[in-house]
Amino acid sequence: AECSWNFRPGWKATGKVSYDCNLGVNRTAASEVARGSEITIVGAVAEWNPLRTARHRLRLHAGCFYSFGKNKNKEDLMQKNTFYASLGLTWHMDLFRIKR
Repeated sequence: AECSWNFRPGWKATGKVSYDCNLGVNRTAASEVARGSEITIVGAVAEWNPLRTARHRLRLHAGCFYSFGKNKNKEDLMQKNTFYASLGLTWHMDLFRIKR
Protein backbone atom coordinates (compact mmCIF):
# COMPACT_ATOMS: atom_id res chain seq x y z
CA ALA A 1 0.00 0.00 0.00
CA GLU A 2 1.13 3.54 -0.64
CA CYS A 3 -0.20 6.93 0.34
CA SER A 4 1.26 10.12 -1.16
CA TRP A 5 0.69 13.76 -0.39
CA ASN A 6 1.80 16.76 -2.47
CA PHE A 7 1.91 19.23 0.39
CA ARG A 8 3.61 22.12 -1.45
CA PRO A 9 4.42 22.79 -5.10
CA GLY A 10 7.40 20.59 -5.95
CA TRP A 11 7.27 18.63 -2.65
CA LYS A 12 5.85 15.14 -2.12
CA ALA A 13 5.78 12.81 0.89
CA THR A 14 4.97 9.11 0.55
CA GLY A 15 4.36 6.40 3.12
CA LYS A 16 4.61 2.75 2.08
CA VAL A 17 3.90 -0.64 3.62
CA SER A 18 4.42 -4.08 2.11
CA TYR A 19 3.49 -7.50 3.47
CA ASP A 20 4.81 -10.62 1.75
CA CYS A 21 4.27 -14.19 2.82
CA ASN A 22 4.60 -17.68 1.41
CA LEU A 23 3.50 -20.16 4.03
CA GLY A 24 2.50 -22.81 1.47
CA VAL A 25 3.46 -26.44 1.97
CA ASN A 26 5.23 -28.42 -0.75
CA ARG A 27 4.16 -26.26 -3.67
CA THR A 28 6.34 -26.46 -6.76
CA ALA A 29 5.12 -23.26 -8.44
CA ALA A 30 7.70 -20.49 -8.78
CA SER A 31 7.25 -17.67 -6.30
CA GLU A 32 8.89 -14.31 -5.70
CA VAL A 33 8.81 -14.96 -1.95
CA ALA A 34 10.73 -17.95 -0.55
CA ARG A 35 8.67 -20.65 1.13
CA GLY A 36 8.43 -20.09 4.87
CA SER A 37 8.79 -16.30 4.62
CA GLU A 38 6.54 -13.73 6.23
CA ILE A 39 7.99 -10.22 6.16
CA THR A 40 6.61 -6.70 6.53
CA ILE A 41 8.37 -3.58 5.24
CA VAL A 42 7.36 -0.03 6.23
CA GLY A 43 8.91 3.19 5.06
CA ALA A 44 8.68 6.78 3.91
CA VAL A 45 10.03 8.81 1.00
CA ALA A 46 10.38 12.58 0.57
CA GLU A 47 10.81 14.10 -2.90
CA TRP A 48 11.66 17.62 -4.02
CA ASN A 49 11.46 18.86 -7.62
CA PRO A 50 13.41 22.15 -7.70
CA LEU A 51 13.53 22.28 -11.52
CA ARG A 52 10.55 21.46 -13.70
CA THR A 53 10.48 22.83 -17.23
CA ALA A 54 9.32 21.46 -20.58
CA ARG A 55 12.85 20.21 -21.36
CA HIS A 56 14.24 19.27 -17.94
CA ARG A 57 13.11 17.82 -14.63
CA LEU A 58 15.30 17.46 -11.57
CA ARG A 59 14.21 15.39 -8.57
CA LEU A 60 15.99 14.84 -5.26
CA HIS A 61 14.68 12.13 -2.96
CA ALA A 62 15.39 10.53 0.41
CA GLY A 63 13.80 7.39 1.77
CA CYS A 64 14.07 5.04 4.70
CA PHE A 65 12.57 1.59 5.21
CA TYR A 66 12.47 -0.94 8.02
CA SER A 67 11.63 -4.65 7.76
CA PHE A 68 10.52 -7.14 10.38
CA GLY A 69 9.39 -10.76 10.25
CA LYS A 70 11.26 -13.65 8.67
CA ASN A 71 12.73 -13.91 5.19
CA LYS A 72 13.94 -17.40 4.27
CA ASN A 73 15.89 -16.10 1.25
CA LYS A 74 19.17 -15.08 2.88
CA GLU A 75 20.33 -13.25 -0.28
CA ASP A 76 17.50 -10.66 -0.15
CA LEU A 77 18.43 -7.21 1.12
CA MET A 78 15.50 -6.86 3.51
CA GLN A 79 15.91 -9.38 6.32
CA LYS A 80 14.55 -9.41 9.87
CA ASN A 81 15.12 -6.05 11.65
CA THR A 82 16.83 -4.39 8.67
CA PHE A 83 16.99 -0.59 8.25
CA TYR A 84 17.60 0.73 4.72
CA ALA A 85 18.12 4.38 3.74
CA SER A 86 18.49 5.86 0.28
CA LEU A 87 19.41 9.28 -1.13
CA GLY A 88 19.23 10.05 -4.80
CA LEU A 89 19.06 12.52 -7.63
CA THR A 90 17.20 11.99 -10.91
CA TRP A 91 17.64 14.31 -13.88
CA HIS A 92 15.30 13.86 -16.86
CA MET A 93 16.58 15.62 -19.97
CA ASP A 94 14.84 15.84 -23.33
CA LEU A 95 17.86 15.79 -25.60
CA PHE A 96 15.87 15.21 -28.79
CA ARG A 97 13.52 18.19 -28.56
CA ILE A 98 15.06 21.01 -30.58
CA LYS A 99 13.89 24.47 -29.64
CA ARG A 100 12.91 26.45 -32.74
